[in-house]
Parts: sequence; C-alpha cells; structure tokens
Amino acid sequence: MKKTSFIIVLIAFLVSCQSQIKERAQKENSAQNTTEKVVYTEKYGLKFIKPKTWKLVNEDVKSINLQSEIMSLETNYADLQNNSYISFKLHPGQRGKELYKSFKNDLNNEFKPIHIGTKKALQKIVYLKTDGKGHDLKTPITRIITSVLILEGETEIIFNAKSENAVESFNNFLSLIIFK
Repeated sequence: MKKTSFIIVLIAFLVSCQSQIKERAQKENSAQNTTEKVVYTEKYGLKFIKPKTWKLVNEDVKSINLQSEIMSLETNYADLQNNSYISFKLHPGQRGKELYKSFKNDLNNEFKPIHIGTKKALQKIVYLKTDGKGHDLKTPITRIITSVLILEGETEIIFNAKSENAVESFNNFLSLIIFK
C-alpha cells in the first residue's frame, strides 16, 4: 500500500512539474512575441524594427551557381497577423549591381524610382490573380518588389500580402528602414 501511495504521489508531482514547465515556456514565448526587436543585418546592408507579429521562416538561404559562387542570400518572415510574407534577398557583388542596373533600365518601365530615407530605390507593384499553375486565387495577392543598391551589391525587399492596404502598409515599413 505504501508503494502504491508513493507512486501516486510521485506521478502527481511529475504531472505538476510538467504543467509548470509548459506554463513557463508559454509565458516566455508570449513575452518574446509581444516585444518588437531591432534587426540589423550587415549582409543585407540595412537595419529595421521587426514587428512582433513577424515570425522568422528561414534565414540565410543561399542560391549558388555551378562554380559554387553565392548568387543570392535570402531571409524570409511571415506576418502571422496580416497573413503576409516579406523577404530580404541579397545579390552580392557585381552581379547584384548589374541586376539593379537592369531594373533601372527596364524597357516596360515597371520599376518606378522611389526614396527610402536618403537612399534611391526602385519599386514594382504586381497584382497576382493566379497561382504558379494558372489557377485563380480566391484572394488576389499584392507583390511589391523594392530594389536598393548597397555597397555589397543589390538588396531586394519583396512583400506579398492579401490585404487591401498592402502598399501603404509596406511603404510605411520601408520608411523606417535605415541603410548603412
């Protein structure tokens, strides 16, 4: 009988500890999600305040060519509140500078010159009504591509959203970016 009582008390204690650990982890996650964080990333040449609703999806995803040279480096966030996505993509070196130049010389004039603080940039807004397979989307997606020339090459900031105020929201975010 004493063994059974001891085992019951031990199980109750372990369940209680597990609950406390889960509760503490939830509080820590909640605290992390409610604070905005300043993100400075030297490789992309910029600094910004990461809204508390953004979740890091992946960081420093590399695209390489056959000579094992890095063609691009990409970090992506998902905005859990607005169901939108933002990508920071660096095209390093001379290739990035050439890419920016090609956007600037775009024959269709799809890229428009803008300013982000004191930095000149190019921006293109596209409204996607079909997915990659040609199927109609229930809600169209606004894609905003902003290209900025930096010392390390060219950085693209790509925003995808389904909201009606996507352009205004994204441009407000851009106005807060600081370039090195």
